Amino acid sequence: MGVSQLGLTHYAFPGVKFSRFIHSIGTCHIVGRILERLKKSGEDIDDPTIQEYRMAALLHDIGHFPFSHTGEHAAESYAMSQEDTPPEHFTFRHEDIGVDIIRHNPQIQGLLSDENIDVDRIVRLIGGAAVPEAGPEDKYRNIVNSDFDADRLDYLLRVAHYSGLPYGVVDLDYLIEQIEIHPKGMVYLREKALGAADHFLLSRFFQYRQIIHNKTSKAFEWLLEDLIIALVKKGKIDLKKNTIDKMIRCKGNGNKVFWEGFNDHHVMQLIKQFHAKEKDEDLKFKAEAIINRIEPILIVRYERIAQHDGEDYSDKARLLRVLCDEIVTKKGIPMERCKIDNISPLKITSIPRSRPWSHFHPHKDNAEEKALYIKIDGKESPTPINLIKQSLTKQLSDNIHASLRLYVLLKKEESDLEDEIRKEILEKLPQA
Repeated sequence: MGVSQLGLTHYAFPGVKFSRFIHSIGTCHIVGRILERLKKSGEDIDDPTIQEYRMAALLHDIGHFPFSHTGEHAAESYAMSQEDTPPEHFTFRHEDIGVDIIRHNPQIQGLLSDENIDVDRIVRLIGGAAVPEAGPEDKYRNIVNSDFDADRLDYLLRVAHYSGLPYGVVDLDYLIEQIEIHPKGMVYLREKALGAADHFLLSRFFQYRQIIHNKTSKAFEWLLEDLIIALVKKGKIDLKKNTIDKMIRCKGNGNKVFWEGFNDHHVMQLIKQFHAKEKDEDLKFKAEAIINRIEPILIVRYERIAQHDGEDYSDKARLLRVLCDEIVTKKGIPMERCKIDNISPLKITSIPRSRPWSHFHPHKDNAEEKALYIKIDGKESPTPINLIKQSLTKQLSDNIHASLRLYVLLKKEESDLEDEIRKEILEKLPQA
């Protein structure tokens, strides 16, 4: 797969340029280690079952768009903006695309058939809106898809390694050694691993805050998302379900590539062609900024830790948009070169203790099943970590990290406007 794991994060951290294929191999390896650990501890797991879980791990990200979540967000934004064409006529959710690839791509189908792999089990383990609910026979499924799964374990360690930063350096060997299985099929950690589990969840939080949401990579991802939307509008990329279906099935389609060729390199080539021919000056400059790494300027940044039901900066974002229209555009910079980035709030866990499970996992997702469970000595059943009184996670699980940023893409001859814009906006929006 020629799809990057982290979009344009390598613009800020040059070493973080590994593919989702590499990450998927690592996830497959960790799933195998966990199941072998359970097997050695007495769990009745046969080799074909281990192979099916490993295969699910290997294929869990196969449906991702070019540039990973940035491409997916661009596809979703475009689909939702089309008033004359309902969103269901487009394809933008990588989980659903992944399921279609596993079920219909001739190469994948051939490989799974040769290995006698149960396709229905694979898609149940991966999950998604269009697959059947997992059954009792899939009782280890939360090692593939949960708050504590092989995907996140590999992701944390791999990003830490390639970025050179310590966020994400979790104790993998110790965590695997502390994994147990409840008679009802629930994978959990022993009580002695509570500190390591807290560290795992906090590591993920800090890694997102420091690396994934880094100001430079987020700035370039804004430009990339706008350019992908422009390519769709101009007919260079077709996101209609019929076209994506043909790409998956290796049939002729409007994008002139099959799914495996719809990757970062393909889109970057389209951006370079777009830059050479585009007449719109602002779009052309965005393409130039991506190609030549001209970084948008961070003008204003607000951050806070808040309760889930507290301010998420939506009101401030609306006011910031008004101020941009008043202050930035009067200096000759169009709103198209401004980005108000109200970043999705970061949470320690996906399930805060004060809210119903279903509030955070709509549709068929079983949020309670996806929690990180700890078996407290003396208690009959494992408990979600965010409900354990001696857990640091419990103390933090009702809080989010909210972040709001204003970026402006300035040309070289406009660079002296940076301080003026910042000063005038902060005079009217002083409160953090």
